[in-house]
Amino acid sequence: MLRSLRLLWIWTAAALALHAQSGGEDIILSDTVEWHEGEKIPVFYLDEVVVLPSLYFSKAADWYRYVVLRRKVIKVYPFAKMAGEDLEKLNARLARMTPAQQRRYKKMVERYIRTVIEPKLKELTVTEGRILVRLVYRQTGMSVYDFLKEYKSGLSAFWWQRMAKLYKIDLKDIYDPVNRKEDFWMEDILIRAFQEGVLEPSPPKVVVDYYALFDKWMEKMPKLNKDNRNFDRTKALERARQAAPKNTPHDTQTGRTRMHIRPGDHGHQSRP
Repeated sequence: MLRSLRLLWIWTAAALALHAQSGGEDIILSDTVEWHEGEKIPVFYLDEVVVLPSLYFSKAADWYRYVVLRRKVIKVYPFAKMAGEDLEKLNARLARMTPAQQRRYKKMVERYIRTVIEPKLKELTVTEGRILVRLVYRQTGMSVYDFLKEYKSGLSAFWWQRMAKLYKIDLKDIYDPVNRKEDFWMEDILIRAFQEGVLEPSPPKVVVDYYALFDKWMEKMPKLNKDNRNFDRTKALERARQAAPKNTPHDTQTGRTRMHIRPGDHGHQSRP
């Protein structure tokens, strides 16, 4: 409290000094000043604040799935973000090239992907691979299969689709938070991660109304009775700790973001 008063006093003294130096004219410390009906009106620009509602779960198993999904989405989103940004650069450069130059440039990009990106993708699990396929569609507006067909060949896309099917991954899969609850969870995870500074946002090609989706999926939730809910918080947190690797930015115990569930409350809050 004393420190706040001291800062206020320093700010007031500085304002008075500026006022005296200006010869008695009023000084308005604002972003800009606009004229309205012959009067100066200070205008201040404030940062946009997104207020997110609390997400509810009907059972502990869904909350546990959300925690695990959050860890995987945060891990693979940078790859999808890079795919979306690089695709725009690729299209812009190809548009300025001749057919012969396009072929040489595509081969150069393919070598880069094979030597730099592919080793990192091999470290992903099968589940993370499925998530990446959907997020790539979110950022690019096209499936991985269509991407291969467009920039490689139809035969190459068919071959990679057959290989992915062996691991139960569909390269034709799309991002559909309107009809798939897990995709809605992914959208919720991304928006909260952007707001908390965990991930750096990038404009997606698939734009959705988060609040409309929230209303839709929350309306499907059953009526919850706080007294009769079978939610073992201790076991749920223990499973989340075992699922998340140690010393990661999103570790449930030592990381930057923690999931707080209070007994008797069926919501969650993400706090830094």
